[in-house]
Amino acid sequence: MGSRDDCDVLPEEPYVLHETWLTKPISELSPDGEPSNSFKINDHTWKLIVFPKGYKTKDHLSIILMASKITNSRNVTFSIKTIGGEKVAEESTEFTFSKVVPNRGFLNFIPLSEIDQYTTKDNQLCFDLTIEFLRNSTTAKPEVSSRKLTGFVGLKPNGKTYFLN
Repeated sequence: MGSRDDCDVLPEEPYVLHETWLTKPISELSPDGEPSNSFKINDHTWKLIVFPKGYKTKDHLSIILMASKITNSRNVTFSIKTIGGEKVAEESTEFTFSKVVPNRGFLNFIPLSEIDQYTTKDNQLCFDLTIEFLRNSTTAKPEVSSRKLTGFVGLKPNGKTYFLN
């Protein structure tokens, strides 16, 4: 019997993505939106996009979370805060992402008149991002955990054939 490879096990819901993103200096950010690298967990890919001159606003920096290739609606808790500056900007809320609504965010995240108080000494923004994927109503009840009972939840399909006796 072969050993189980942990990278082949799907995370149990709810699961959490936690990442940090350090931008370029503010003056080098594209006013049309500066994207982060992709953050991937399971089959979900996410990007942050920062608008240093605002998005649909003129006096605040805006931050948008974008989901790529969402097929089914997903409820997520999106929390973001700045770190490394004199002040901390912080927001958290629950959003639903879907094919129709693949991005959500905070349009009035940091007042532009105070932006220097939120940046690092190198005039960069450092964001601490947490996305919690909430349990869908179609999954098991929260008090029942397959992983806790069996140590397994599922296998990722990556071209392998699995047999169950």
